[in-house]
Amino acid sequence: MANEEEKYFKELDFKIENLRKRGLELGLSEKEIDICMIQATKQRINHKEDRTLFSLLMRFLKYSFFICAILFLLVITFSFVVTHNKGVQLFMGRVLAPYGYTIFRAIRLAFLPVTKNTNITRFYEEECLIYNPYFRVPETSCELCSYVKEIEERSQYADLDVNNPAQPFINRQALGQPVTFEDLRTAYKENAEKLQASVMNFRSNEMSLRSFKDLFAVNSPVELQKQIGDMFHTEYVSRKVAGAQVLRRLFHRPHFVPAETEVALEKFVFVDGPKAKPYKFSLAQFSNVWYAQGQGSRRLILLPSVNCLGECKKFEITLKERDILFYSDEFWRASSYPVPQSQEISIAFKGSFF
Repeated sequence: MANEEEKYFKELDFKIENLRKRGLELGLSEKEIDICMIQATKQRINHKEDRTLFSLLMRFLKYSFFICAILFLLVITFSFVVTHNKGVQLFMGRVLAPYGYTIFRAIRLAFLPVTKNTNITRFYEEECLIYNPYFRVPETSCELCSYVKEIEERSQYADLDVNNPAQPFINRQALGQPVTFEDLRTAYKENAEKLQASVMNFRSNEMSLRSFKDLFAVNSPVELQKQIGDMFHTEYVSRKVAGAQVLRRLFHRPHFVPAETEVALEKFVFVDGPKAKPYKFSLAQFSNVWYAQGQGSRRLILLPSVNCLGECKKFEITLKERDILFYSDEFWRASSYPVPQSQEISIAFKGSFF
């Protein structure tokens, strides 16, 4: 070992002497040669240190990725087992039940830095934060709607037939009183803050109408029609208690909605010009739907859901002022069309219950 070290140092001395000779040949002084050698040595040491730090960082990232991948696979496997095995579901429910509050409290505390810097309240009422293109609504049996021959006309005091939810029916003149553009405008002026805070969505085919504030900037529907014509369509969607309370004063709960049932917070208000183009209703929060015509008239078409197209009938009905229609989203998909003879603005409401 000593001989090898001695040989190494002799070789090093030889190379240094050769470097010095080369430096003298180039016209450098002894002092300049020493400075050059010191700087070269420092650069080599720094380069080695840089390479060492880089390799440590890469190693850390490599092992971190490996650990995260294993944890991800474990979570996916565990989720699959829990969702496909009823026994495991019940067992996990019993095990985690006592710690539910503690778990969610920890999550809330962990997200405090996020909520301090970002307003996430608009996501509170969302049913789905990430769109899943593979999700399909479970298909229902078409047997019930296959027996439906017409939209029945019933008394406003008739009870809902819970044994046949597929049967659509209409209550003529069942809304206590008409809900006019002026009524809606007055309700907005008195409760603007509540309605604005409750809005989940406001859609319109007119660029100038982007909120209730824009819609009710005019004093009458005649003035509105003069400004933007007869083909405008607006849809206001609310999913908060404050908004629901305001709209409930205008569009009362129909008699056929059972007292013990749960009514969705989600409320729809449609304001359409007399010639507004046809549009489809989005699915309601619950499958049992009522549609109330507050002012004017619209023609509704009920198409069977996709899996029932060959077994169930299509229906059309014209709703006039104060009419209320019941149908089930589970069996029918509704669309709204203008009534050819109508010259009056349409005000309508949609709610749902379980």
